[in-house]
Amino acid sequence: MLRLNKQRLKQKLRQVLQFIFFGFFVVVVTSSVQAPAHAMVLDIPSFNAIKAQHVDSDQQLLDRSGAPLEQTRMNWQQRQGRWLEIAQISPALVQLVLHAEDRRFYDHSGVDWYAIAGTTWSALWGQRLRGTSTLSMQLVDLLGLGMGRSASGLMAKTGICLVLT
Repeated sequence: MLRLNKQRLKQKLRQVLQFIFFGFFVVVVTSSVQAPAHAMVLDIPSFNAIKAQHVDSDQQLLDRSGAPLEQTRMNWQQRQGRWLEIAQISPALVQLVLHAEDRRFYDHSGVDWYAIAGTTWSALWGQRLRGTSTLSMQLVDLLGLGMGRSASGLMAKTGICLVLT
């Protein structure tokens, strides 16, 4: 039994060293991505371009005088409602979304390092994992700038978020 505990201790020590190495690697990569931020060219669409691309899933059928007759679902692949101006959205809903999706939104600059460290620590000890993506990271994915869920993709997404903020 003592030998089993030594093996388990060695395994945990190796995992902690991997965690430290990975943390050092992330700091080096993000600092190298952040340093030449002015030289990094990202094809980020403007707010107006995104708004112009927006197409509702439902379209209204109007009579010849312009009065609505019926609303018909045109796109069954995805659900997109009509575009709303920020003034039309309740501040309580904004706070609710921020609380549900990114509790520390106002405390970080696009990357929640505490969440990343906590999830990494949980993974080392075999505990349940939680999400670490912030609203900024989700925006990078929605704009098509992300590179997937691999480790290199997450590091690139982290670097892009640091450049954006």
